[in-house]
Amino acid sequence: MSKDTPRNPKAQAQKDLRQEKQQLNAAEAAKRLAEERLELHVQFAVLEKDQREYELERRPESRLNPLVGLEDWIATYRHTRYKVEGLSSPIVLGQLNPEVDALLTTHLSPNVAKPQSWAYLTAWNPMSKALPLKQNIRRNEMLKKELQSYTVIPGIGESLDGIWAEESFLVIGIELFAAKLTAGRHQQRAFLFAEAGKAAELYVRFDMGMPYHSAGIVSR
Repeated sequence: MSKDTPRNPKAQAQKDLRQEKQQLNAAEAAKRLAEERLELHVQFAVLEKDQREYELERRPESRLNPLVGLEDWIATYRHTRYKVEGLSSPIVLGQLNPEVDALLTTHLSPNVAKPQSWAYLTAWNPMSKALPLKQNIRRNEMLKKELQSYTVIPGIGESLDGIWAEESFLVIGIELFAAKLTAGRHQQRAFLFAEAGKAAELYVRFDMGMPYHSAGIVSR
């Protein structure tokens, strides 16, 4: 057959039909993904409310203090320094870090017109249980992909004695609800959060599935 011979119209039609189906399937998959994400947000909000009620019912003393049993953990986080790449001073709980605050204006997030808050998140060591390095690296890679709509700056949360360290991210522009969702999905016991002009605040939970509570402005 010569190069000038017309292509088989039937074969071309079948090819065009396959391409249309592929495009339709891709569009449907994207739509399903968006719907699943929305449903996840709604379910998490309902779950958080139910779990808060369950916690109060199971632990009556938490009606007075939802952080009962977390004193040791709070002390651990208080004696951690949260370093951020490119900054001269680490984040310290209960203190305002001017360098971090300045990032809210110099590192604008694509999805936030004017960032008003930040969070310090990691996916390492779920519920503070040590995992092999390769697993932790893989977990943080997944977290970084999830945060791609924000400005993300690498960091390391490190105990004062240097024994415990976790690679982390400073996330510019993320709101508190989104930070809770993200930390929960990655099975974290705690994370840091602050609004513009305010000191770093610790959010912590007693166990998996329970809601995060503010530990207040915890300082040394």
